[in-house]
Amino acid sequence: MNNDIINHPAHYTDGKFETIEALESWRLGYHLGNAVKYISRAGKKSKDTELEDLRKARWYIKRYLDHHQEKVESIGAMEYAMDKGLDQDLTLAVRYLAAQPKYFYVLQALVALENAIRVREARAND
Repeated sequence: MNNDIINHPAHYTDGKFETIEALESWRLGYHLGNAVKYISRAGKKSKDTELEDLRKARWYIKRYLDHHQEKVESIGAMEYAMDKGLDQDLTLAVRYLAAQPKYFYVLQALVALENAIRVREARAND
């Protein structure tokens, strides 16, 4: 895909899958869709906003946990995470979000995301 800043920004089209294709395939709603969006673009739109993007993802997951429901998958979550070059914690978060977001799985995604944020905060403080 070309780098069309409005329709296909580079930070969402960096691999085989454009982020919005995964969101539509997984039928994620607003909250979990935004969580995956921010996880996928963390550090890619700007290295300076990586931690901010992950904190936004955490906010959306927590909001979802306070309110919500269900989804279906056809793009494999592992394949998507590998395609996006996500680290172990972020891969785990995406896998849980893609695994029929029942409350338990969304809670597990939050735990994985919290780990990723802690690692990056520690790195930033070194």
